[in-house]
Amino acid sequence: MVRVLNYFNAPRGVLVLRDPESGNYFTWEVAREGRRLRVRLRITKHDPLPLEFATPTDALLVNSLQPGASALCYDLTTGSMHRKPMVPELKLPDGDRVQSLLASPVLIQREFRGRAIVVRHGRPRFTRDDLEFLLVIVSQAAAGFEAVRLQEKAEEVAVLEERARIARDLHDGFIQSLAGIDLRVEACRKLVERDPLRIPRQLEELHQMVDRGYREVRHYLSVLRRASRQTDDLRATLDQLAAEFSIREHLHVDLELPDLDPALPAATIYELVQIVREALRNAVRHGRATAAVVRLVADSSQCHIMIRDNGRGFQNARGAIDPDGFLAPAAAPWSIRDRATALGGDLRVRSRPGEGAEISLQVPLAARADESAA
Repeated sequence: MVRVLNYFNAPRGVLVLRDPESGNYFTWEVAREGRRLRVRLRITKHDPLPLEFATPTDALLVNSLQPGASALCYDLTTGSMHRKPMVPELKLPDGDRVQSLLASPVLIQREFRGRAIVVRHGRPRFTRDDLEFLLVIVSQAAAGFEAVRLQEKAEEVAVLEERARIARDLHDGFIQSLAGIDLRVEACRKLVERDPLRIPRQLEELHQMVDRGYREVRHYLSVLRRASRQTDDLRATLDQLAAEFSIREHLHVDLELPDLDPALPAATIYELVQIVREALRNAVRHGRATAAVVRLVADSSQCHIMIRDNGRGFQNARGAIDPDGFLAPAAAPWSIRDRATALGGDLRVRSRPGEGAEISLQVPLAARADESAA
């Protein structure tokens, strides 16, 4: 805006932009006072320059505000040029009357988003060439305005997605550890009266749970501190995960993986690993499984991953299991369901009490590859 004022040798300029999300109007008033520059921002619910005599797509050229004066209006959509009487009197947002001005609408995909105004208090008069030059500047700047808005919106969405990811990670690990500790403490409290001799054993198991939870939090914090939480080697990551569960949970995990590491997007790899982690953790803590199988099949269009264990299955989901043993979609573990939805995958969970559980997820890859290329 400052360069525009310098070009037109104008003392004042006003830029009004409407935010399509909130509907608020952001008004920047720029004034040159000798060598000093004054900038003021106002945020209002209503258009501070309604210009009732003109349409939203009209560009204006005004060189006189005498009673009965008219404005030269150039409709950007039709290309027509005509004069219109200025009723009511034209004033700036601060109430100051002007002697001459240029006004260009800010249009983004033919939608009115605001106006750019250049003001003079005396001669020289504005010309049609001045108006055409202002239109060129505003049309080029409009794309920049929208790019900045979309970038800020994308950053907001990214923050929300990251918060959701952290919530899922905390649920999959730390929150479940706290829930287990709470149950163990409650068991110890009841044993004080019923069977005090069992308390030392319960306290030892409680100590193990606290230690395991502590190590999980330390591990998660180390992941957050890394420069990147993503990896492009799915086979190596699953190997490491299987080793962790073998050492920490005494769960034997068989991996059935393709000979070559599938070229999956890093974000997809991360979500798949977290799904496997949650499925194995549930198998140990709720199903008391001692063995599990993780099978991965992938091609250019889709990826299929299956986690099956030999545990007790879903004990409290009888009403949500159909005759074939499949859980209703809403009965699947919420964090796994949430991650599967984020991947655009088809999630199926099969379980019968005493027969373990099988989690199957099919994720389309072609659409995601197209998005990455775009």
